[in-house]
Amino acid sequence: MRKKQANATTIRLESVDREAIARIRELYGCPSDAAAIKLAVRMVARGALPAGSGAFIPPPERGGSSRTDQ
Repeated sequence: MRKKQANATTIRLESVDREAIARIRELYGCPSDAAAIKLAVRMVARGALPAGSGAFIPPPERGGSSRTDQ
């Protein structure tokens, strides 16, 4: 019996995201970028990062400023 192939999803990543993926691969020994992304998503989903920990900083709005002191 063949394993069903997962649906493909495309996301656009910035250099900071690619650096984070590389760091996850290094720390956890993930064999691919996809494995690192899946690991990170599952860790967050199961609560490995406490809510309100400040781990997520949303990117600035398109065309907007990244300044937070406005």
